[in-house]
Amino acid sequence: MIKTNLTRFTTHRILRYGNVDLCPLDGDIPVLQFLNTRRNRGTGAAKNYLNTYDEFITWCYEIRLIDQNTYNKLCTERYRYVNEAASNVNKVINAREMLYELIYCIMNDEPVHPATLDEFNWINNKANGHLCFAITAYGLQEVWFNIDEEMAFPLWRMIKCAEELFTSGDMKLIKKCQCGSLFLDRTKNKNRRYCNPSTCGSPSRAKAYYQRKRRGTLI
Repeated sequence: MIKTNLTRFTTHRILRYGNVDLCPLDGDIPVLQFLNTRRNRGTGAAKNYLNTYDEFITWCYEIRLIDQNTYNKLCTERYRYVNEAASNVNKVINAREMLYELIYCIMNDEPVHPATLDEFNWINNKANGHLCFAITAYGLQEVWFNIDEEMAFPLWRMIKCAEELFTSGDMKLIKKCQCGSLFLDRTKNKNRRYCNPSTCGSPSRAKAYYQRKRRGTLI
């Protein structure tokens, strides 16, 4: 692949069978990518891209939230425990909408409902129950334990990513693209306008170019 400033927006996808509408991976960080798995919220055209546990863990692997070994283990677990897999999908969807409400309220300086905070704290506490500090090759670090057969592990990882976002200065860098997706604008001048310049940006730039050409403003 030729290296360009848009290369980072091109991601590796896992091969699917049949005519599958792949979930977009735009959003720059896992939490915003997670929120963007539901499109057109509040409209009749709303679409959820995470309908099964298989779709969820495949998406988690594609954004590198989990590694190959974890993905393979969870693929096995989903066949052994079908009901648990289905239950986890519901937890994933509820957590996604909870995080969306949290981030939306913070972005718009609106009050957060106490029940929303309670839900976030509950899941975060579940995740913390599988974290401890240990001596590693890189020194004292927080590590996961007892997660090999935990089907909720990818969701716990997502919640910890959300905690990191909330306690960082990046909340003020979140923007909303014209397509409705959220993204993180880390550009120097904070003038980024699109979640993915190679998709959302290209049609807009082409339209602007055509309009300038019609007005005769192009040399």
